[in-house]
Amino acid sequence: MKLISFVAQRAVLLLAALAASAALAADPTTLVVGMYRPTLSLNQALNPDYTSTVTGSQVFASLLRFDAQGKPQPYLAKSWAWSADQRTLTLKLVENGLFHDGKPITSKDVKFSILTVKGLAGRVSKFNAITEVRTPDAYTVVVQLDRPAPSIVLAMSSPFLPILPEHVYGQGNIRMNPANTTGAVGSGPYKLAEFKAGQYVTLERFDKFFLGQPKLERIVFKAGSDLQTLVLGLERGEIDMIPYMYDWRLIKRLSTDKRFTMTSEGYGGIGPLNNLMFNLRHKPLDDVRVRKAIAYAIDRPFIAKALLGGVTTVAYSPLAPTTPFYTDQVETYATDLKKAAALLDEAGLKPGADGIRIKLTMHYPPGNVDYHKNGAEYIRSQLRKVGIDVDVRASDFVSWLKATGSGDFDMTMVSLFNFGDPAFGVAPQYSSANIQPLPYANNANYRNPIVDDLLDAGSVEIDPQKRERIYAQFQKIAMDDVPILPLTVLRYQTVMRKGLVDLPAGFWGTAAPFNDTHWAPEAAN
Repeated sequence: MKLISFVAQRAVLLLAALAASAALAADPTTLVVGMYRPTLSLNQALNPDYTSTVTGSQVFASLLRFDAQGKPQPYLAKSWAWSADQRTLTLKLVENGLFHDGKPITSKDVKFSILTVKGLAGRVSKFNAITEVRTPDAYTVVVQLDRPAPSIVLAMSSPFLPILPEHVYGQGNIRMNPANTTGAVGSGPYKLAEFKAGQYVTLERFDKFFLGQPKLERIVFKAGSDLQTLVLGLERGEIDMIPYMYDWRLIKRLSTDKRFTMTSEGYGGIGPLNNLMFNLRHKPLDDVRVRKAIAYAIDRPFIAKALLGGVTTVAYSPLAPTTPFYTDQVETYATDLKKAAALLDEAGLKPGADGIRIKLTMHYPPGNVDYHKNGAEYIRSQLRKVGIDVDVRASDFVSWLKATGSGDFDMTMVSLFNFGDPAFGVAPQYSSANIQPLPYANNANYRNPIVDDLLDAGSVEIDPQKRERIYAQFQKIAMDDVPILPLTVLRYQTVMRKGLVDLPAGFWGTAAPFNDTHWAPEAAN
């Protein structure tokens, strides 16, 4: 009887908790956002993945915002102007900006933030062209460059440059600062109320936000173990919105539910691609013939149509189709098992008595089951046909980051973002200057001096047509060398409960401030 009583009590408590969670999600003053990975840092300069950029953009204001056409708009910088030689950028700051602790935002904080983010990014920083930042007065910032850098204005937007208060982040190693998580202090529309590692982040309205009081009182970012769990929470009323939705089955399921709406707007700047990365430190993957053989063995249209339900397309280039300067005039590696086998023979990898030529490992990160797990399993079966035995290995996200950063892999499934400009999301993956033991660096250990020169030239070229030619040549060489095989274009959706209006729909979508987002009156229960 005691056991039955205990179970009954636990059931009552569980139902009460679910009811409370559902009530929270239905609260017209609150937005509950489901995230399929926990937020590791609110400071997106440290970890610019989707959780940090979405959550951090609510806490930290940037200098500029970008509209849906990719044009810069004022934010903390009310105006900006280039010198005639494109080497001096002068920004005028708003004069009513405050950090969440009440301290004013000044040009010294902007200088500190630019130089800090430049240092954090290492050898391929978006701000490497900057030689000096001057602060002639409290609201003027003068950025001096050693060369033209046409993409640097984009680098001053929310995914990349959070404006950090120097009095909070200026002491000690910024990577270890608790203000990246539990003690975050920014100047965005929402301030940190609670950071529960691995579970949720609760933000509250910052009433002194320089653009006026945000529409919502609070935003809760809840981490789920996977998308299926988040969708169940959405259907039960415990979650209001899921950004970066990628599971085609769940998208189709939710598209027929009249309680919800969805949009693909806001991901043009992200430029997401799913890829197979090779580790060129490990033999025989240092041989381009082996990498090409693997590329020819994989049926990428099958992945797009069968594994991903036809809601995506094959990726033919390191640049996403939504990214400026994209071209598909490259080697496309149409599926050809005979050509794959011939290349392996040419590389000296003859099949043994059991038909196996070589054994390789392949890692994949958690979360994205169709793109990563199912894709990895399919690739394993396909490579077996040409005598490559693949040991597929799953890992938690932190372990996967460590493995890729340290080079402890043969092949890995990896989703990479273009981030609006090839100089940002693509150059770090291919430039030999960025071979370092960090995740999302040049983890393939790819070295090609011609590619290095092209990427350097593209980063400083002002003429758009010349940049187009430079990046077209880069894409051709990158696909000939194939250190990374693009597989499919990630087609993200933002799914939300009906009645949520004025989500940011610019170049960065939900990786932008939610200060205007609110519930329409008819959405209130």
